[in-house]
Amino acid sequence: MGPTREMPKKLAEASIMAFPSQFEGFGLGLAEGMAARLPAIGFKSTSAVSELISDGVNGFLVTDVESFAEKLKLLMSDKDLRDKLGRNAKESMRTYQPEKILKSWIELIENTEK
Repeated sequence: MGPTREMPKKLAEASIMAFPSQFEGFGLGLAEGMAARLPAIGFKSTSAVSELISDGVNGFLVTDVESFAEKLKLLMSDKDLRDKLGRNAKESMRTYQPEKILKSWIELIENTEK
């Protein structure tokens, strides 16, 4: 598809956040997708992914390519499940709202200066 400057629009057009990274820092793209109500699929062995996805709650954590494909197929065929997990995904990303993160950064900086 290539680059876009219309991420909110593109995320709104999507149905699933498939995140196949085997190595990942925080996973900003994953968090953005989940905040946009997309149920997610990612690898359990990827620490940043397994911190954001709660298996069976806001998406699925898988162990191999075959199980990734199975969960993708399940989500593609079950709109009600996508909707349920997507709502939970959005709710779980509230932890990372800017006002909450900013407060944590300010506290860290103030405590570091002392």
